[in-house]
Amino acid sequence: MTIDSIANLDYYFAALSTLIKDRILAHFSDEVGPDRYTLPSLDMAAGPLAEFIHEHKLGIEEHYTLLIALTPHVRPDFFDNIIQEALSKPGDFPQIGGIRGKQFRGFIPTGETALFLLAGKNWQARQKLSHHIFSPEHLFAEKRLLLLETPPEGEPLISGKMILNQTMISWFTIGKEYL
Repeated sequence: MTIDSIANLDYYFAALSTLIKDRILAHFSDEVGPDRYTLPSLDMAAGPLAEFIHEHKLGIEEHYTLLIALTPHVRPDFFDNIIQEALSKPGDFPQIGGIRGKQFRGFIPTGETALFLLAGKNWQARQKLSHHIFSPEHLFAEKRLLLLETPPEGEPLISGKMILNQTMISWFTIGKEYL
């Protein structure tokens, strides 16, 4: 990873950290909270992730969805640290979704994770986002960039883990395609 790529990703992870903390705090309050959060401006971020977002004219929810899916590949303990820091007492926070892998013991985001972080308690916004971002017609699915793994039988479809294409992981982090 180049120093520029690391600095730009750190910029995005700071925004994601704020989003996670804000959503957890909003969850425990009586407020529904705002429907949108703002990613760092593309004018202030550079690098492969920012270029991809700009080139494909992705919306704010899509920005965060890519960032959420990329996080465990770049910062394996990120979600665990931020979630525990935001909670008043230790323990799991099932509302944020996520699973643990067979070999990877960190937090792996699911579709539920993205919906919770992007729409909080707003069920209408969650449904709208789910049908947009995880739709088979969306750029993510059409180009097989980001998919939801099929969950075990009987479990909600949105509980599938978010799978970011290995080429995209490599491109977003080092600016080179994975071979």
